[in-house]
Amino acid sequence: MKLKASVVYSVSILTILLISACGEQDRSPVVDIQQSIYDPGVNTRSFYMSMTPHPYDYVLDAVNETYAFVNAHTDMICHHFDNGIPWPEAFEKKTYHPAVEEDLNFRVEKLERNQPVYLAIAPLHTDRHSMALYWGESSQMERPEDWKQKTFDDPEVISAYINFCIDLIQRFDPVFMNYGVEVSGTWKSESDPHFLQFLTFCEEVYTALKAAYPDLPVFVSLMKPTEKLTASQKTINRLLLQYSDFVTVSTYPFGIMDGIPPGHPDNLSRDWFSSMAALAPEKPFAVPETGYNADDLIISEYDWNIEGREEWQAEYVAFLLEEMNRLDAVFVVWFVSWDYDLAYERIKDMNLPPWVKIWKDCGFLDEKGTPRQSLGVWDAWLQLKRE
Repeated sequence: MKLKASVVYSVSILTILLISACGEQDRSPVVDIQQSIYDPGVNTRSFYMSMTPHPYDYVLDAVNETYAFVNAHTDMICHHFDNGIPWPEAFEKKTYHPAVEEDLNFRVEKLERNQPVYLAIAPLHTDRHSMALYWGESSQMERPEDWKQKTFDDPEVISAYINFCIDLIQRFDPVFMNYGVEVSGTWKSESDPHFLQFLTFCEEVYTALKAAYPDLPVFVSLMKPTEKLTASQKTINRLLLQYSDFVTVSTYPFGIMDGIPPGHPDNLSRDWFSSMAALAPEKPFAVPETGYNADDLIISEYDWNIEGREEWQAEYVAFLLEEMNRLDAVFVVWFVSWDYDLAYERIKDMNLPPWVKIWKDCGFLDEKGTPRQSLGVWDAWLQLKRE
């Protein structure tokens, strides 16, 4: 979705709070596979099942517990970078700021032996239109002076981004590489000069990464719109998919669609995923981000009062995974594994935008670490052999 909670996933906030608030937690991670009366109705699945390690609280115990939970309930981990790009350092192939290096090293150290990794990097800012900001001492910093006015088709921008992608590929050794998170963005037209600059960027980055890693699936992710795709949006998507090995779409379908919240997931069109896969049916399909709220989402600043229920979340997970198998999908990522109420309490007084709470109640575990019905549905699929 267009509004990304980059601050919630901010390395700088995480690092600061881990240092200042590393207290003991009185809970233990829930790692048992959950039993469920739900039956997938098949014996195998086509897709990897993944989550991000976004923690429920900004303390070290919570980070470790989240990793333990994610590792127990997935067969692939997602490392998603939406913090900005260390533009000048990447261009010059210099060591990044210590805060960046600390984050990258921590993630790599947490990888388990032979653990498959899905790597995703965002070249667009959280508005999904402008160029990503700078990642240095903290995330989402203003770009350095020489980089403020650069455009996507600038050779230095392209070179810096390719260098950063290659560096992270070398560090994480991913099985899948998304070099363009949610690139369908907010482009008004396929003739928009800014979009054409970005299309040049995609062509150059994709070509370079495929030359360096011909066997690695390299792709961009699109966003599932809240309304039917316009002819212009379809054209934009098809142009972007020229530089993508897969068709992948991020979707959080509990938001406002056609002016109203969907409520029960049965209100979603049955072609919710297949309509996007049909954009390029010859290419493999995947869902690199998704989630569904299990509790009411109230954001007064947006006049949002979106109903959420645990049962609805479980029914969405069943629909999601059944569709993934029917479409022979390659992977699916449930973005937030554990409700981040505690993390939100730490940051809500920091004058952050209201949308940082949008995904707060999308976890398979609630704020107390109690498994929801959706986890049983997820685990029923996880136990199937992947073919």
